[in-house]
Amino acid sequence: MTRAFMDLSSVAKGAFCALCLILLCAGILAALLTAVHHAPRLRLLSCLIPGILCFTLLCLLMEAMSLSGGMRPSPAAALLWNAPLWALALMLTVAAAWIFLALRMQLVWQRSHISRASVKEGLDQLPSGLCFYVRDGLPRLVNLQMDALCCQLLGAHLSNGETFWRRLCEGDVLPGNLAIQTGETPILQTANGQVWSFARSRIDASGEEVTQIIASDISREHAMNRELETQNRRLEDMNRRLRRYGENIRELTREKETLAAKMRIHDEFGQALLAARRLTARPSEPAQRAAVLRLWRQNLTLMERLGEEKPPSQGFAGLIESAKAIGMQLIVDGPLPPEGTTCAALLESAARECLTNAARHARGTQLHLHLRPSAGKICAVFTNDGAAPSAVVAEGGGLSSLRRSVESAGGSMHLESSPQFALRLELPLESEEWT
Repeated sequence: MTRAFMDLSSVAKGAFCALCLILLCAGILAALLTAVHHAPRLRLLSCLIPGILCFTLLCLLMEAMSLSGGMRPSPAAALLWNAPLWALALMLTVAAAWIFLALRMQLVWQRSHISRASVKEGLDQLPSGLCFYVRDGLPRLVNLQMDALCCQLLGAHLSNGETFWRRLCEGDVLPGNLAIQTGETPILQTANGQVWSFARSRIDASGEEVTQIIASDISREHAMNRELETQNRRLEDMNRRLRRYGENIRELTREKETLAAKMRIHDEFGQALLAARRLTARPSEPAQRAAVLRLWRQNLTLMERLGEEKPPSQGFAGLIESAKAIGMQLIVDGPLPPEGTTCAALLESAARECLTNAARHARGTQLHLHLRPSAGKICAVFTNDGAAPSAVVAEGGGLSSLRRSVESAGGSMHLESSPQFALRLELPLESEEWT
């Protein structure tokens, strides 16, 4: 014999009613989702039918259960009271399947269609902040990012767009935040180090004026701007140092040209004076007198052209001829550097100074120059056959000028007074092809 609903215990009857209530709630949820997302009306009707069925069944079951209290039920409730249990279970199963299918179809439809809710969900996923409000500051749409920024900067949710914008423009934010720029284009830094730029504009939405506020994350751009400012300051410092360096170079060039002029005057006039002294001290040949006269003419020409460009050097060949005019012989032992190099010019200046000093102070007749190139430099030693110095040789104008020239070129200079005079130079080589 088939059991009826009235044969169930009170607990089983209550479970049936609870199941009907659950299915009723599910049907209402499906109908609400369909209405909110503006789905087709037919789908809304398909969600309402199982909900109405569950509601009717729940009402009849509650009324049927009142028979135990002596109340007279309606004919439908009496029919349900004596209905087989399998029929009730079948109705609940059909309603549950219907509601489940309706919910699933609604979810599938939501994923493939754009609605107002999907627009809001999309705006909430944006990394930028968005706020739309009408007059009096009433917000119409605020995404999650803008609301979070309002909480960080002002300590409250965004409830008034005008108040929010005014406080941003004034830089009125909570401690820990920083107003980098105020005014109509505010830029603020939050406590977590992010930098946000805010912009406001007005748009027309179906005849209604709506104000839009956009917040953009410019943390990377701000960091790059600060790095660029730091590099610009470094470049300005470098430019100032370069300008000072250029001024120093010009000053050093002037000093070098002055020193070169002094050394030329010292060397040339020293040789001319020694030659004239030798000429007047002993009988001389016409050729010697012509050589001395030619030497004095060269010195006069040097004085006339002192402010002009330096005349080309005559090299060691001209130096040997000049040495003969003062009764000296220049003997070179070793390879000479190429003419026109700094090393050759310094050796020539040193040879002129040593010739003058050997003839004037040591009464010598020969000057020996020993050259030994090695390891990117050349070692030069000047000696003479004159008398040894009676005391330590003190550097005068000529030797002091020579030392400055040698050291400015990266070389070194040493003087020896015992057992005989010697001048030692170490000069850097510009080329090793001749060694």
